[in-house]
Amino acid sequence: MNQTNSFVLPSSSAELDLTIRRATEADAGALRELALLDSRRPLTGPLLVAEVAGRPWAALALDSGEVVADPFRRTADLVELLHERARHLRDGPEAPAPSGPLSRLAGALRPRRHGLSSG
Repeated sequence: MNQTNSFVLPSSSAELDLTIRRATEADAGALRELALLDSRRPLTGPLLVAEVAGRPWAALALDSGEVVADPFRRTADLVELLHERARHLRDGPEAPAPSGPLSRLAGALRPRRHGLSSG
């Protein structure tokens, strides 16, 4: 399943359109370029990608936890979100919520349950 979670992060000068999603075959070239930019080997296995305005800024290998990120952009928070999303995928939607400044954004990465309320 290719689940996409999109939301907007405020920045100092503008808003960023951020998407955290699983990588697909179509991402291979862009992720290879991202790894080269970060002076790292390309990631292997299932990956999560953090895209801003449709361009990958960071990626995380789900099996190893290795990360590549654009060294010319502020990506530390994106990498933290990738790790949090990976934890949700691994531990399930009932995993305890994180604490700290990204807790609200990390909550946005949890899958939503849609259903009828009883009340």
